[in-house]
Order: sequence, then C-alpha cells, then structure tokens
Amino acid sequence: MKRAILILVFIISILSAIAQNNSKLALQYFREQNYEKASVLFKDLYSQTNSQYYFSYYIRCLTELKEYTEAEKIIKKRIKRDKTNLGYYVELGYLYKSQGKEDDATKQFESSIKKLTKNRNSISTLANAFISKRLYSWAEKTYLKGKKLLSGEYTYNYELANIYLYQRNYNKMINEYLSLLEKSPAYLNSVQNRLQSLVYNSKDDELNEILRKNLIKKIQENPNNDIFQELLIWLYIQRKDFESAFIQTRAIDKRNKEEGERLLKLAQLATSNKDYKVAVNCYDYIINLRKQSIYYSVAKPKLAEVLYLKINDSSPSITEITKLKALFIDIINELGKNKSTFNTIVNLAKVEAYNLNYFDTAIAYINEAISIKNISKKNKDEAKLILGDIYLLKGESWNSTLIYAQVEQENRDNPIGNKARFKKAKLAYYTGEFVWAQAQLDVLKASTSKLIANDAFELSALISDNIEADSTGEQLKMYSRADFLIYAKKDSLAILTLDSIAKTFPKSTLIPNALYKLAEINYHKQDYNTAIEKLKEITEKYSASTLNDNALYFWAEIENYKLNNHEKAMELYKIILTECKGSYYTSESRKQFRILRGDFNKKNEL
Repeated sequence: MKRAILILVFIISILSAIAQNNSKLALQYFREQNYEKASVLFKDLYSQTNSQYYFSYYIRCLTELKEYTEAEKIIKKRIKRDKTNLGYYVELGYLYKSQGKEDDATKQFESSIKKLTKNRNSISTLANAFISKRLYSWAEKTYLKGKKLLSGEYTYNYELANIYLYQRNYNKMINEYLSLLEKSPAYLNSVQNRLQSLVYNSKDDELNEILRKNLIKKIQENPNNDIFQELLIWLYIQRKDFESAFIQTRAIDKRNKEEGERLLKLAQLATSNKDYKVAVNCYDYIINLRKQSIYYSVAKPKLAEVLYLKINDSSPSITEITKLKALFIDIINELGKNKSTFNTIVNLAKVEAYNLNYFDTAIAYINEAISIKNISKKNKDEAKLILGDIYLLKGESWNSTLIYAQVEQENRDNPIGNKARFKKAKLAYYTGEFVWAQAQLDVLKASTSKLIANDAFELSALISDNIEADSTGEQLKMYSRADFLIYAKKDSLAILTLDSIAKTFPKSTLIPNALYKLAEINYHKQDYNTAIEKLKEITEKYSASTLNDNALYFWAEIENYKLNNHEKAMELYKIILTECKGSYYTSESRKQFRILRGDFNKKNEL
C-alpha cells in the first residue's frame, strides 16, 4: 500500500512539473506573439485544470488566430457550466466586438448587467472583467447598477473614481472622491495617495484647478466639515502654495481652537521649502494666541531660527542683524538656557561670529550651548563643529583642526564624523594644502552621506583639474582664498580676489568658477542684473565648461522668480532641454518650461 502511494505521489509530482514547464513555455510563446504554438499548450492546460486563468489565455490565442467559431463554442460551454460568473458574458461580447459585431457585443454586455444581483462579489467580478478589456464605460454602468442594487450599503465611489481616472474624466473622478470623503472621512489618506502622483505630474495644472474649485464649492456648502479644508490644504502644499495653505490652516485652527498645532507643522514644511514669509506668519500666529499655549515655547525659538535662515539667505543690513540679535537675547532671557533654546543660542553665536565678527563672544555662547543638560550627543557634536568654524574665522586654524579631529574620532564612519573630516579637508584647501586635502576628499567620495560625497567629489575634481593645469598652484590658491572670504561673509574682499583671477591669469581654467561665485554673491546682494552678466559670460565665453548648464539654470531661475521675465526664462529652460543633454537640471527645466508655456491640453512636449 505504501509503495502504491509513493508511486502515485511520484507520478503527480512529475505531472505537476510538466504542467509548470508547459505553462512557462505557453506564456513565452504568447509574449512572442506565436499564438499558434501558445494555443496548443493553453488548450491542454485548460482541459487538464479547468482553470479560468488558462481559459482566458486560450480564448485570447483563438481570437488572435481569428478562430472565432471555436472560441465562441468554448465560451458558451463555460457559461452553461457556470452561470454565476458574469465575466464570461463579457468574454463572449468582446469576441463579437473583435469580429466587428457591435450589436451582438452590446447585447452580451447589457445582458450581463441585467443579470446582476444584490451581491458585491458578483458586481466586482463583472466590473473587473470589463476593466480587463478596457471597456470602461461598461464598467461604469456595472458600478452604477451595483450602487442602485445595494441601496446605500456600498456606494462604489472609490471604484467609480478609478474608472473616471482611466477615462481622464477628472470632474467626475473628483466628485466621486469628494462624495466618498463626505460619507467616510477616514478615506482621506487613501484619496491623497491616489491623487498625489496625478497632482504632481499634471502637465497643464488642469486637474489641480478642477480639484481646487470643487473643494472650495464643497467648503462653502459644508463650512463646518474640516475634511474638505484638509484636502484643500494638502493640495496647496503639493503645489507649494504655502500662503494659501496658511490661510486655510489658520481658519481650521481658529474654528476648532487647536492652539496652533497644524500651523506648527505647516511652518516646518514652509521652512524646508524656503518660504520663510509663511513660516514666520505661522509662528507669529501661535505666539500671539497666548503665552499659556503648549506650543508657545516651541514657536518662539523656531521663529528666531527661521528669521536667521532668512537673513542668511540674503545680504542683511546691520539694522536687521542687530534686531535679530536682540530677538535671540530676548528669547533666551524669557525661556532660559535649556534644550528648547539650544538652537537659539547656537544661532546667536553664528550672528556674533559671521555677521558682527565678535568671535570671543560667539565662542562663549557655543560653550554655553554645549554645556546644556539633556541635549543629544548629535546636537552637541554639531555645536562643536560650529565652534571649530568660529576658530577658523578668528584665524586660529590649529584650534579648528583639533576640534574637527576630536569630533571625527568620536564619530567614526557616521555622518557627523564624515562632516568633521570634510571640514578638515576644506580647511586644508583654504590654506593651500591641496594634496593633503585631496587625499581626504578621495576617501569621503565613498561616504554614505550623499551630500558629503557630492561635495567631496566636486571639491576633489576642482583641485585635481586645476593642479594639472597650473603646477605652481597659484591660481587655485587665489581662488581658495576667495572661497574662504565668501565663507567668512567678506564679500567685498571676495569680489576683489575673484576679479583678480581673470586679470592675473587670463587663460585660467578657474575663470568660469570665479564668474559663478561672483554671480552668487551678487544674487545674495539682490543685484540680479550683475549676477546675470556673470552667468551670461559663462554661457557665451565658456560654454564648454562643466558649469555651463549650472549657469543657464541659475540665470533662468533669476529671470523666472526674481525679475518675472517669463519669456526669457522659457528660452533658457529650452536651451537646457535641447543643448545640455544629460544635465542634472533637465527634469526641473522641463517642468518649469511647461508651467510657463501654459498651453493647456496641448500634446506637444519637449
């Protein structure tokens, strides 16, 4: 008996292996469009298993081979055997449609829908059968009939929305999503996830505008229902329209008396996108609510942090710097020197060092920050690196080296340790020790931190390219000196040094780099015309330089966002797309070009 069972198991395993091999071979033939060979194998597999999977492939092979009579016979036999699966009527109708028998096809499709009962599984099966054949209008009719049959038990909003997406009927799609949210707010994340890629990839902003208008209409109809306002805020954030997001978020906060929790999150998003104005508005709103608010002690230091980032992104006046310093001191006096004001103290030290050249005062503040209890080791080490930077500005590079080395030693093979090592290499670069700097940078190219690796690669390439071109290293020394002056915020001296490179070394390979640095300095001084002059010189005289596409993109951004000269910006974005193949800026240039072009519903694309 045991022997017989073992023989049976052996036979079954062999047959199973043969079936698997035949299945793989049949699929291979099908993909290669060798339908004749595929049909033979699928016929055998279907007859052996009675599987719907093999049935579908077999019918598709017969249809491709135009063996319509045989296909019809098999489908009808399947319907007779299983009348509950309405998908087979779709198979038969699609077979008729393939032959051009539209009336017969319609009869089968209508018949399948008429046979629907109050059964969700049956409704979904039929709809999916239509979807698999891309018969979206019939899938829509199926869901609508199912909606009617179930009488409110299930509304098929999500499924209908997907059908309308396939049909690119955005109005209907959005109406279904909004109807779903009205009944079931818990679907908000699902709807956002479904819309996210559509909103982001919308080429002409048509979808975004339809969604915005429909949401505003819903908000007006349901002023106390937060769900539509939350989705509108989400849409504004996707579009990086933080000002509009702030207005809506503030309205919800006031209505629900939430004391600024939503505004705190929005401020962080706005800050990360460099929309400092909105971030300041968010924090101001929270601060002005009441001092007893649980978010007050968070918002006030965060406000100072944003204001510091804002002035650091421009060329602030002494009045602005003094005002910011006073704010820092006010916050520290009010909230004390603790974990929540750690960043405020560090930023105060940076202002003292970088903007006011009070290095000893800055060092004292950093040491106070480091001594605060309960701050993380990461924050403490970051503060130590800033302390090293301040010693470098003060001219005590030996102290800087010791501090960087200490942080590196304590954080081997982690991002802070790599950052410390990069700072050591940068210090060597500033002081003209290029060979040693490059050796350190070459190690950092393999850093797990993408930013450090990229910075190391760029600086290493700059050193190696220009040492080869100038064995004395005099040109690179002049350029690195200018680079340090920019770092120390001594822009006037940096400009003189950069201008001297072209005058002293008229054939220097560093001239495009010097011009780009000058453009950045003038940009931060809000002298956009001078910045453009420098960038234009790179594109006209040094178009073979690796900085050519950087200069074009920087120039386009100034024209687009600072001068509102959209036609010129479009022209520059187009040059990047057509003449700078493989540029890092290609994707963003294409996106900006389409936005500026504004020719909605046009299919022509670059």
